Amino acid sequence: MQAFFSRKIKPTFRKRILGKSFLLICLIGYCFLPSLTAQVYRQLEEDVIYLKNGSVIRGQLTAQEVRAYVEIELVGGEVMRLEHAEIERITREAAKYTRIRLRLSRSYRPIIYRSPRIYQLISWGFAANETQGQPNINSHLEYRVAYHLTNFLNVGVGTGLNPYEGGLILPVFGEIHGDLMRTKVSPHYLIQAGYGYGAGGSWRHREFDGGYMGHAALGATFHTRHKGEWIFTIGFKMQNTYQVFEEWPNIWNPTGQIQEPAIVEGNRRYQKIVWQISYAF
Repeated sequence: MQAFFSRKIKPTFRKRILGKSFLLICLIGYCFLPSLTAQVYRQLEEDVIYLKNGSVIRGQLTAQEVRAYVEIELVGGEVMRLEHAEIERITREAAKYTRIRLRLSRSYRPIIYRSPRIYQLISWGFAANETQGQPNINSHLEYRVAYHLTNFLNVGVGTGLNPYEGGLILPVFGEIHGDLMRTKVSPHYLIQAGYGYGAGGSWRHREFDGGYMGHAALGATFHTRHKGEWIFTIGFKMQNTYQVFEEWPNIWNPTGQIQEPAIVEGNRRYQKIVWQISYAF
């Protein structure tokens, strides 16, 4: 009897359990199949924005304000904001590169061009000028805030740290700059004008004050697939100063003692060639 139950009843019980489990799995699949199908179908489609400049941007819309702006999430999770004036039309199309999206995520994202808003720039560069017959090379650092009006025209203000042979200058200036083309690499221009304040002279300076300054440069802007831009320029900078310093003689007097230094007073204009790299964000 015990052998009979071990051969007949136990296999039958297992079959019933397996049958009920299979029905339960089918029922769960039937309930969730529409949502899973919708998710797969959504992954096979994407929103496509056609811009007036000919660019095409693909992704998923995350926000939309009628006749104002739209926000679209690109591959990789980056959200891009586009103004209504830039957009020609928005459609829903089959997704491209669905199966190889991870491998093509970098090239899939479009080049981002700046839209009207406030942004910041950090600039570092070095300059060369002639000082008492000897070349003098020093570096400088600037912080700038600008507003994007058009691709060709941006207006802003800035300050920085500009060391010279006579001392340190803290400039405060206004500027205009922009790109001459709307391409990945575009010619760039920069014009600055303002006033430089003396922040301390060298050991032999009794007074070191600043004056009017100007800077004009040309270069190139490198647009990226992120919100930042790299700008390389070369230009000419002028800085007026007022100095009172000691001019020490290079020879001994007949008595064998060092002569007293001569006091030199007057205006001096520094002129130098400036190489500069800026990051806009």
